[in-house]
Amino acid sequence: MREPHSPHREHGDGRDGFEKRPGRERGGRGPRVFAPGDLKLLLLALIAEQPCHGYDLIRQIEGMFDGAYSPSPGVIYPTLTFLEESEMIAGDAEGGKNATA
Repeated sequence: MREPHSPHREHGDGRDGFEKRPGRERGGRGPRVFAPGDLKLLLLALIAEQPCHGYDLIRQIEGMFDGAYSPSPGVIYPTLTFLEESEMIAGDAEGGKNATA
């Protein structure tokens, strides 16, 4: 027969293997860097200056933060897809890669 569940413990109490790490919020991700909509505006501004690939945009943003922050592809590419579907940018497939303009 199974043992009854132990009383509820708070995560990060050091006994469950899920210790809280300083400076981390929202389920293990870092603190929010951009307010809602700000990343879209930044991407639009960068693309207006120079059409480029998503990877290049990630590197440009990383450079703006002196390497302290690098947006993940899981943030950049869905945002670019949204901008393209909203007809705010146009994708141009080139050599298997999608350049945005």
